[in-house]
Amino acid sequence: MLTWFIQEEDEVPDDETINQMIARSEEEFNLYQKMDIQRKVAEAQDTNRKPRLMTEDELPSWLLKDEEEVSHARTRLGNPKARKTCLKKLGNNCPLVQR
Repeated sequence: MLTWFIQEEDEVPDDETINQMIARSEEEFNLYQKMDIQRKVAEAQDTNRKPRLMTEDELPSWLLKDEEEVSHARTRLGNPKARKTCLKKLGNNCPLVQR
């Protein structure tokens, strides 16, 4: 069974799961696992290493919107009356109209 397929939508797969996804054989899977171990050892020995993922302060502001803001914006985008009003007030500068 493909265990990597049954994950939560927002869950980030770990190295082993990614290896399962991309390996075409058991030998490839084992090779990927070995490569991950070597990478982790090298990272542990590097005193000036940086984190592998971006930190929150490096993310663009639009990615940090909360669910309520995103939901409200989506509702406005789907509302033809809101788009029409926006166009009337802002013309081509209306953010609700896709170009």
